[in-house]
Amino acid sequence: MPKKDQRPVPSYDLILENEILDAENLFCSTKPSKTTRKLMRAYDMTQLEVNVFSIILQEFLESGRSYNLKNIKRNFDLQRSDYLIVLKQCQSLIKKNIFVVNERHVTFQADYLYPDILIDQTVFSEIVFGETPFSHIDFDDIYSIIEAVSKLFHSKSHDKISEDRFFGQYKTIFSLINPQLPLYNLLKRYDNLQQIMAILAIESKITDRKGGVGLQDFVHSIFSSLRQKSDIIGGVMAGSIDIFKDKILEFETPGRFARGGVFSISEKYFYKIADGFDKKQKKSSFMPHFTTHMKHKKFKQNLFFDEEIQKHLSIVTGAVDIKRFKEIVKSLRAHDMPSGLAMLLYGAPGTGKTATVYEIAKKTKRDVLQVDISAIRDKYVGESEKRLKEVFSEYYRASKVLRNTPILLFNEADALIGKRIRVSGSVDQMNNTMQNILLEELEKFQGIFFATTNLVENIDGAFERRFLYKIKYASPSAEIRREIWHSKMPVLTDNNLEILKDFELTGGQIENISRKYMITKILKEEDLKIEKLVELCYDETEFKGHDKKCGFIA
Repeated sequence: MPKKDQRPVPSYDLILENEILDAENLFCSTKPSKTTRKLMRAYDMTQLEVNVFSIILQEFLESGRSYNLKNIKRNFDLQRSDYLIVLKQCQSLIKKNIFVVNERHVTFQADYLYPDILIDQTVFSEIVFGETPFSHIDFDDIYSIIEAVSKLFHSKSHDKISEDRFFGQYKTIFSLINPQLPLYNLLKRYDNLQQIMAILAIESKITDRKGGVGLQDFVHSIFSSLRQKSDIIGGVMAGSIDIFKDKILEFETPGRFARGGVFSISEKYFYKIADGFDKKQKKSSFMPHFTTHMKHKKFKQNLFFDEEIQKHLSIVTGAVDIKRFKEIVKSLRAHDMPSGLAMLLYGAPGTGKTATVYEIAKKTKRDVLQVDISAIRDKYVGESEKRLKEVFSEYYRASKVLRNTPILLFNEADALIGKRIRVSGSVDQMNNTMQNILLEELEKFQGIFFATTNLVENIDGAFERRFLYKIKYASPSAEIRREIWHSKMPVLTDNNLEILKDFELTGGQIENISRKYMITKILKEEDLKIEKLVELCYDETEFKGHDKKCGFIA
């Protein structure tokens, strides 16, 4: 695959090296640091733009939300003239596709003076994760290409990338597609917008979504210009756009009271493109709609557990081993027993339940289909129940398509496997119906199923026998905590590890502390002492009123 965009982008470990504390530093014009120069070269920024960018990056890492510029004015006590300078830098960064305005928060005229700012997703991924937008795309695989375009469209529809960035990235994706694929040959004569419409329509067809792609929603998700929206909608409805004139895409006008209409790929051309879905691709690729498909090759985390947990996990891992699993299924069926393996992992948050499933998937070379419970819930009566059934239908389809039987993971399944409640409204009825559906599906399940929960005491009794293995996760022992600390921060000395292991922390909490330590170290531009780690441990345990338990006080 051709390599694109090999700019010397600063890494996450370096980007925050200058902590900006006051207005004097904000407007500094001193000789730029090494990291500042890298940013200036990589993204064509001035030093003042880098300073503003660094502030918003720090705030975004803290909150994970868009940043309102009113906070800069308040935090730095800026006068009107100084604030207007900052606003000008932000406008410049927006034009350079480094910042994106969160349009959803633009309601009044004042919102243009104090806009909500997001960091462009591409820039953020490059700096924080060291990833290019194209590093995970297989340009010989039509599924991978369609999935990449779908994700790109999703980013634009949620205002995470600018319109220019959206079309720029799509143009690069299409230019890298294997020209031997029928998809490329069919669409190469059309402009980028028509290509995108076709690819999204193909995705809609593959995932069995009825009704195609909503025209108005599609146009409003991409364009901000009223003229552009009107031209595209009018052109589609009039049939004057080439890809519709050529009958590759079809438009269905809405009924009298419907909104917008939908476009879809014609059956004739869908099957022409489907020639690219060869057997090899069908065995290695899968496009989900109701689950998140996580490939086993991307799981890299190493886990440490106490002996009791490890003993149970060894049995489960052995049972889902590629060779052993086939033998087990064959034997169970021969004795007229249910052949599905369902496991429940329960215990305190941060103890490694979800990570265990990923680790087992990595060891047994099985992909994971992860279910977000909140995503399958719908406000309309009957829709949530249908989606839950679709999850299992999608899993069985994946089992036929993927090389190895995947793992179906219901993460944080408390809402579905909790005790059923007395019905007092439509929501209660929906919850109980969904539980009944899950019980029925588990009763006849064929495959590998994991559920995780923090609240096992609330589990409904009907679910207990549905799980073949039930593994409890307790907080790690002191020796296991020592191993976790060493894996997260190999630079720690034996003496430091002996001090830190006495804090009664989970693996998730230790990871949080390690990340905060690294960020603080970069901001302070110096190696931090053990006292700082101890302080961070106290902060973590105090969050929910936990006792301070450590054998060392600095």
